[in-house]
Amino acid sequence: MKGSHLGGGLQVDPKSAGRIAELEQRLSEYRDKYYAGAPVVSDAVYDALEDELRLLDPLHPLLARIGSPVVSDGWEKARHQIPMGSLNKVTDESQLREWQQRCDQLLVKDGRPSLRDDLYVAEKLDGISVELIYQDGRFVDGITRGDGEIGERITANVARMQGVPPRIGHQGQLSARGEIILRLSDMRRFFPDYSSPRNAAAGTARRLDGQGNEHLTVLCYDLAEELDIESEVEKFALLRQLGFATPNSYHGDFQAVLDVYQDYESAQRADLDYEIDGLVVRANPLAVQAVLGDVNRRPRGAVAFKFASPSKVSRVLGIRWDVGSSGRVTPIAIVEPVELVGATVRRASLHNMAHVRQLGIGVGDEVLVSRRNDVIPYIEEVVDKVGDPAEPPTRCSVCDADLQIE
Repeated sequence: MKGSHLGGGLQVDPKSAGRIAELEQRLSEYRDKYYAGAPVVSDAVYDALEDELRLLDPLHPLLARIGSPVVSDGWEKARHQIPMGSLNKVTDESQLREWQQRCDQLLVKDGRPSLRDDLYVAEKLDGISVELIYQDGRFVDGITRGDGEIGERITANVARMQGVPPRIGHQGQLSARGEIILRLSDMRRFFPDYSSPRNAAAGTARRLDGQGNEHLTVLCYDLAEELDIESEVEKFALLRQLGFATPNSYHGDFQAVLDVYQDYESAQRADLDYEIDGLVVRANPLAVQAVLGDVNRRPRGAVAFKFASPSKVSRVLGIRWDVGSSGRVTPIAIVEPVELVGATVRRASLHNMAHVRQLGIGVGDEVLVSRRNDVIPYIEEVVDKVGDPAEPPTRCSVCDADLQIE
């Protein structure tokens, strides 16, 4: 079959080429909306579509893109002195181990030991990335991530946020990297009409009148300057010593990372007063990070270990109403086959009629399919509405009795 040639000479068939073009268009739109503080799909949907693009075209340039271009709306544009990059992601232990082994292959060539015994973990905050610049101990600039090279100078707003010391004990220039977040307690109190703390933080941080920024918080996790420190442990200690607020962080070996991840999955995440969507795992020694380097502004020596359940986008082919032994009728979505956690999923539970109505799901709709606890296929949300909403049957398909909705 004659094919098309995309990123890096990869040959694909015309059908896949069409899907790649569609994914590029949609992901670009979703990304721009996300960084503008007005997301139109969930993180799970975006990640699933990005994973599909990576599978179809691993070298697609969109996968290497950082952030989103800055759209002028009253804020001055500013260039980062050191570009703000991004992180590659993993979603399970096997992928994390593969990352560690890839790093070790590079380290052994440099005569260094495995990084598995010396790792540093911090919460991956679901906020707005920002650079804080200090000159001779005084806060002088606050710049959003933007596209990683150029962001928006929102200094006046950042100066009003919690966790940003107006002065620090450091001479010369110092650049700290962090995330602007809205604590859940502050959202309930001051921003009850917003759908999520990230949306509220994004909109408030870019307000020209500065209103509400005193309710936002910056948590810092990195320093861009060459300083007299040798590890992530020392870096976080210095951040706290200088007066910056930081996310919770931990130092340990590979097994300790897994234990921390499990603790967050089972309980600790739910107890936080802010949202996180994973953990950031780094080589603890800064010298090791330097040896590993980066690719497309994504460091090899760090990775985002995300919490999201495995999920993929599929399409509804039909809706079936199964009758159980108790007489209860359960709606089942028949979907285009997708591979999830080593299994081919062709059917997914819609739970009950209330969930069907909440989703407004119908035949032809594009949906996000997950396997909850890696076992039960489930329709999480409708990504693209195409068909008419499904209606329940009025009579039982087994005994022909009238059905009642409870």
